[in-house]
Amino acid sequence: MLGLGFALACGAGPTDNPAEPAPSAENEMRTESLAVSDAEGLATLASRYDDLAMDGLPVKLVVDLGPGPYEGKAVVLDDFDRLGEVHVELRGKAGAPAVFKNCPFTVSAGSLSVSHVVFADSSRSSAMLDVETKEGVTLDHVAFVGNTITDKPGQVLARLTAGYGQAGQSAALTDVWFVSNKAKVRAGLVSIGSDRKGGSFASATLTRAAFVDNRTETAVRVGTTQRLDAAGLWLSQPADRGEDAGPWARIGQEVAAKLDVRGDIDRWSALLQVHPRYEGGTPIEVSAEKLHVREGGEAPKWLNVTAGPASGAVGPDVEAAAAAARRADSVP
Repeated sequence: MLGLGFALACGAGPTDNPAEPAPSAENEMRTESLAVSDAEGLATLASRYDDLAMDGLPVKLVVDLGPGPYEGKAVVLDDFDRLGEVHVELRGKAGAPAVFKNCPFTVSAGSLSVSHVVFADSSRSSAMLDVETKEGVTLDHVAFVGNTITDKPGQVLARLTAGYGQAGQSAALTDVWFVSNKAKVRAGLVSIGSDRKGGSFASATLTRAAFVDNRTETAVRVGTTQRLDAAGLWLSQPADRGEDAGPWARIGQEVAAKLDVRGDIDRWSALLQVHPRYEGGTPIEVSAEKLHVREGGEAPKWLNVTAGPASGAVGPDVEAAAAAARRADSVP
């Protein structure tokens, strides 16, 4: 069972109802609702999405997810290049999140909001959540726990990208946890933006995000994104990762960043890797009031490290829940 802390944290905080996408200025957006309680219902979800995408009219599809578990069903929500007309909200229940095992989601939509969902105990060579949107993506109380990336170097568990040619949208991750994941190849946990030309996020935010006991080459890749803000970031890197392990995050050359980070890392180089053009540029602001650097040493010149005060975005409930999830033997 997933640690009790996560179930409790899923019902905490003011973010249980993610922000809804704004209606179209030309067409008032209608809302369609669907309840899904098992893996077979995921096929109904895909079929309903196809129908709405073919209509070509602005619509929000609200999907209420039972706790599951859901297993062995790939879900593809593709709007046939009409990116922007269908807005999707996938929502589990606070305290009883929907749990997906080997159920990858591939979504192209106007926007995507996912809340109270766990992707767990899966072994895959592709992303568990692969998203392309026109108006942005929101993950709220979402966890990736105990997953394994089996092959394809460079793969991630969650890929969040902006639609081609789109700009001004955001990727918002709140109370999102990556706990006890691993990779058999050089891979990561989440990518925000893209390394290739296309759409770009105006901003990416990580609020009370936790990265605990993961054994992957890196955790976060930030590509075509203008700004990264992390408040209440909690890192706990395994002490036995080895010297060949990469940094927590790799940041592209045009990304401005500000971090409020707590936890423990091996060395400063295990925190960030930046594009060489950062050298001599505006330093990345890092508040590290409660960050323990095991090997000590000085931070690189492109990091402006302060002792605090930190933002206060991480509360005792989140820290306790992350520890509880780390101790869990399995996820239902």
